[in-house]
Amino acid sequence: MILKGSTLLAGICLSVFHSNLQAQLSADTIEAYQDQNWQVAIAQLESQKDEPGAMRLLALSYYQSFDFEQALPALKQALSLAPDDVELNSALLDALLARQMNVEAVAVANHLEQLGATDIAMFGRAQVNLLDGDRSLAKEQLHTLVEEADPELAARAADILVETLYADHEYDWAHEVTQTIIQRDPDSPLANRYSWYSPENATPPGFRTDLGYRFEYDDNVTVPDTDFASGEEDYRHVLMADVLYEHPFGDNWSFYAQGHFLQTLHQEFDQFDLTRISVSAAIGRASIKTGWRLPVEIEHDRLDGDSFRTSLIALPGFYVQFGGDYFSHFYARLQSDDYEFAYFPAEDKSGSIYGGGVLVVGQVSARFKIHSYLEYNQHDTDGLNWQRDEIIAFAYGEFDISPKWVAGLALRYQKEDFDNTRRIFADPQENDSKEIYINLTHQLTRKWRFRGQISLVNHESNIAIFDYDRNVYSVSVVREF
Repeated sequence: MILKGSTLLAGICLSVFHSNLQAQLSADTIEAYQDQNWQVAIAQLESQKDEPGAMRLLALSYYQSFDFEQALPALKQALSLAPDDVELNSALLDALLARQMNVEAVAVANHLEQLGATDIAMFGRAQVNLLDGDRSLAKEQLHTLVEEADPELAARAADILVETLYADHEYDWAHEVTQTIIQRDPDSPLANRYSWYSPENATPPGFRTDLGYRFEYDDNVTVPDTDFASGEEDYRHVLMADVLYEHPFGDNWSFYAQGHFLQTLHQEFDQFDLTRISVSAAIGRASIKTGWRLPVEIEHDRLDGDSFRTSLIALPGFYVQFGGDYFSHFYARLQSDDYEFAYFPAEDKSGSIYGGGVLVVGQVSARFKIHSYLEYNQHDTDGLNWQRDEIIAFAYGEFDISPKWVAGLALRYQKEDFDNTRRIFADPQENDSKEIYINLTHQLTRKWRFRGQISLVNHESNIAIFDYDRNVYSVSVVREF
């Protein structure tokens, strides 16, 4: 199935021989070949194959009609007259692969490389590796062709690569390859063949691990929960690790577990060094358009090595796919926070958070996708000074500039209305936070990516000590395993 889909050669010029062969071959023969009427062309060329150039056209006609048993000897005979003909060698390579004659196929690929047709040679070797069971190397070779070969050969490589990735349950990578081709050619057959697929609805089995490093310059250091500002600038290093395990079960059931680790190291304010460890797990069931999921998460933060906050979070919800390319998830938030540092009872932020929200993601176009959510929460804390209502709105758009460059813009708004009037302030506290994130991501290789980001925060409050601006500039590199 894979090889049959890869047999048509790119860019065969059907008229290049017309002037040279007009005198030797009949007009009906040339017309049948140019019209791709292969059976008629074969019948006429068989009777004229002693004429100059006829054997070449006969071999290509057998090849184009998928008659590889006849194509192989005809191609070899034609190549005996023109051993360096790239088109004939390419056709021979495909015919040998179709018959799974791997040793001879490698020899032809080596010859094509000597002739300068390195991409076609790699394409052949990738298919040999698939047949020999070296799928990892084959996928890397095909991925290189998708990114670097001419558009037609890249599309052929993508077709085989996506089919192989689906068979190996590597859905995210398959989606990435498909989008790369669709960006170049929105009318590509890949667009129709895989348009039904949305990676959010697929659950590949196995582990995925990301390790990353980020360097940040912060011109207004804040306590990690963003409630206070120190007014001091600082540099910090951030180490990140994520492990995701996903596993599908029968009858559309799936399970996933995720672990996240983050460590910040401040250059000046080591008392703000934050260690965050979170573990989450979820079970869910999905149909084609709807489904539900129950995630549970435990998160633990430590400041300067001491316990700071521990949270237990449940986010039960259901989701609906609509419009073909959009995905909405409605969820409730049930959260319990335990803060360790409460010097005064009224300042203890430990307690419960109840709320809910809706998440919407969608593929607006071949190059542009969105991720947004709206959430409302009530904080019922042990300390009266921290009881409040909260609204959070977030919108993120991502645009694929090219297969390797992605630009992103995010807007976040948070409004907090506190329930009490503190003894030292005349009015109940009200906070409005507006945040803008601008980033640019470069896919260095399939496993490595680099990102630069600017984060601008304007935190307004009717209480002066909670009023500040904060800008963070960062660069990060992430390696996927």
